[in-house]
Amino acid sequence: MRRHLLFRLLFCILLSASVLYVYIDKQNKITELKIEIPKLKEEVRVLREMNASLALQIEELESPKHLIAKMGRSQFSHLRYPSRILIVEEDE
Repeated sequence: MRRHLLFRLLFCILLSASVLYVYIDKQNKITELKIEIPKLKEEVRVLREMNASLALQIEELESPKHLIAKMGRSQFSHLRYPSRILIVEEDE
């Protein structure tokens, strides 16, 4: 009978230890992810700033003033101001 009780006690201790180990391991993984969050936030912020900067550059390059100024150069002399506006609708 003592042997059976000892076996039960040992089994409960091992089971509790394994559950505790799994719980601590999951908590460690969560903590690692929480540590990475500020780094990723900074990376996203930098990418958004770069995206905004590139959008402004694109806007500047596509502006009519810029295109008209380019039209005066010899390499862009084939460009002409459009005589009418063409509207194209896309089906989604």
